Amino acid sequence: MLVALDTDKWRPFFATAVYTGMRLSELTGLRWSDVDLERGAFVVRSSVGNDTKSGHERAIPINDELRPLLPPFGHPTHLVFQGGRRKGAHTADPERDRVVSPTKALKAALERAGIWRHLSMHDLRHTFATIAVEAGMDLRTLQYLMGHSTLTMTSRYVHASADRADAIGLMSFGPSKDDRADY
Repeated sequence: MLVALDTDKWRPFFATAVYTGMRLSELTGLRWSDVDLERGAFVVRSSVGNDTKSGHERAIPINDELRPLLPPFGHPTHLVFQGGRRKGAHTADPERDRVVSPTKALKAALERAGIWRHLSMHDLRHTFATIAVEAGMDLRTLQYLMGHSTLTMTSRYVHASADRADAIGLMSFGPSKDDRADY
């Protein structure tokens, strides 16, 4: 899906969604002052001008795969991911013009990539959580990165693959490996 995205506008946006697990509102409210390249982290302070959903600031690492995909560093007050102009505006405002219609861009990229399953922006948070746990991240760390107040909420985001479930013994009570082709 990331390969099928428009490299100039959408690939950095969706790569950041997949590699960080940020909420759509957090992504669209991210400013360059929230990006600390020296520490290698995004500081999630607010989402679209409001406090974060959890009410807590958090730092999310910028991994090595994401770093080269980020747009060129901009003015601290400018949004990292900018969209089109507001209705009636004659020029773009990098401090106010947020990304517009990411759902349409995601749908088009999925079709170009030959992925016929419907995925929403929120599904990318689930993707992040699943990849993180399958790579060995503990649930407490994942809870912090996703901005959840409870482990129960975080656990709802993790969808273990059949192979990973086998490795940790979750599938021993379910259908046999041969019967799980659709998992």
